[in-house]
Parts: sequence; C-alpha cells; structure tokens
Amino acid sequence: MNYIIGEVENILVEYLKANGYSFNIGSEEFTTYVIEQLANDTDEQLAARDDYGLITAYLAEYLYRTSIVETEVEKDSVLSLNESEEEISAELDSINDITLGEMAKEIEEQEAADELTSESTIVAYKTGTVDVAAGRNYAKKYAHDYNPNYPGYSNDCTNFVSQILSAGGRRQVVNQSTAKLTSDNKYWYIKSLPKGGKGRSKSWSVVPDMYSHLTRTQKGYSSTSKQKIIDNAKAGDVIQFKKADADRYTHGMWVYSKSSSNLKLSGHTNDYVERSFNAITGYKTFRIVKM
Repeated sequence: MNYIIGEVENILVEYLKANGYSFNIGSEEFTTYVIEQLANDTDEQLAARDDYGLITAYLAEYLYRTSIVETEVEKDSVLSLNESEEEISAELDSINDITLGEMAKEIEEQEAADELTSESTIVAYKTGTVDVAAGRNYAKKYAHDYNPNYPGYSNDCTNFVSQILSAGGRRQVVNQSTAKLTSDNKYWYIKSLPKGGKGRSKSWSVVPDMYSHLTRTQKGYSSTSKQKIIDNAKAGDVIQFKKADADRYTHGMWVYSKSSSNLKLSGHTNDYVERSFNAITGYKTFRIVKM
C-alpha cells in the first residue's frame, strides 16, 4: 500500500515493453486492454505476476479516471483521439505521487459518505421504480446496435445502464450548467449543449458515481457471494462489479431477468442482452442498487 501510483505505472510500462505491446498509457488500445484484463484476466502472464494485486489496483484507478475525462470522441478523428489520450495522461500525472494506501483511504471515505447520504435522504424506500418491460425493449434494441443519439465511450457500461434506466422511466436530474461535465452526484443526466456536443453528469457514465447518485433514493446491497446477490436482486436492478485487489468498482450492468439460481444481465463494453451472471468470473465483489 506504500507504492505510489507512478511507480506501479512504471512497472506496468516496463512489462508491456518487454512483452511486445506498443500502445501508450491513455490510448484507446490501452484502455481496451485494461477493460479486458479487469474483466477476464486476458493477459494470463500479467495475471500470474506476484505484483498483480498492485497492477490491478492501478488498472481500476486508470479506468475510473478515464471514464471521468473522456468526452465525446469521433472515433475516426486522429486529432480527437490524440487529445483524449493527452487528457487522460494529464489526469494520471495528477495522482502519480499518491500511494495506493492513500487512494484506498480516499475511496473508503467517499463510500462511507455515500452511505451517510443514502441513510439521510431515503425517506420512503420504493422498488418497482423502473418499467422493466421498457428497459428490456431498449436493451434488446441497442445492446449490439448503439443508439446514435448518445455518445459512446471506451468504457460504455454505465452510459448504457443509464440509457436503460431513462428508457424505463427514471427521471433525469438535470443541472442547467453548460459545462461538459458535472461532478455533483445529486445530478444524473445527459443533454445537448448550445454550442454542440453533450453535457453529462459523472453519475451518468462513471461506475462509482452512478452508485452514489442512485443510492440517494434507492437501497444498495453488496456481497462477495453470488448467490446472496441473486437472492437480493430482481429484474430492473443495477449491478456493479469489483475485482480482487481493486479499490474501485469498475463495471456495471442491468438486471434483465432473474431465476432462483442466476441473473441475466444487459450491458455494453462487452455487449450483451442476456449475459449469465454466473458465467462472469473475473470479479470478486458485487453490489446491486435495488430499483
């Protein structure tokens, strides 16, 4: 926990160079590599390293920071992709001297603050707040054929969950600001801006921030037991995933349907309409928001 983030990044960069990877930290190719590694331990040689826990913590933080700074990018524009890479690199540079222990403490304090906010603002907890049939129809239509009315992100999971919730009738909480990004998690929205492009709240497309927003009105539940998650979940809920040794939750999906022994999940990044929860093996801890 005394390793600083910059040290772990250097360890990873040396590993990538030694094993023939040519992409840069912050590039679209690297982000894809990170997503696949967190979800599936795709690079088995990396996953077998003794220091993989350190690297996992870095990868989770990298994905979180990328989700914050990534704006609407034209995928065929080299300039836009280069600008996005530079912004991500600058964001990572800003935390290079922070230790993993300090980062873990910061995350723990934020999650504790979210719990306090949840306890103080939930007046009458309700379920059935999302029209599941409407959500399913949206998931079936746009899981594989992305809705052109929304921007797509490198890590698109939470953006898609937000779209499903909105299609299912959850009301957006819009900030009237014309900024591209709103950090206050009391808001949850995406909208067109007067000068073009989209403005959004962090909670619309960033995994931990969605949880922070939703648990202002809905109850959350977490466990390392898949069966306990299944028992407590229902169709229409949001589910999020955290890898062993990571401090951040890094992936989110929507509960399409439920049986006594499994959930079927809809999601983006890895695109599914009905993904078996039990078939997802790359994560250790799970949490749901009971919609």
